[in-house]
Amino acid sequence: SKFQYFSESLSSIIKRIQNGQCKMFSSNQILCMIFTISETLMKLENFNIFHGNIRPETILIDEFGEIKLT
Repeated sequence: SKFQYFSESLSSIIKRIQNGQCKMFSSNQILCMIFTISETLMKLENFNIFHGNIRPETILIDEFGEIKLT
């Protein structure tokens, strides 16, 4: 398996967008990521799989938009 480096939390990316400093992702891309995370969590709930600590600090995103929940 390939090692992936997740560079930044969603929380820090949102702060950089608000400060006009984020060049990696647009606001629309972040909204799409949040939608995808929400949709995935709802699907997992159908299998009685729950993540008890979802918040922007526990969502990591790499430079390609790959998402990892910690």
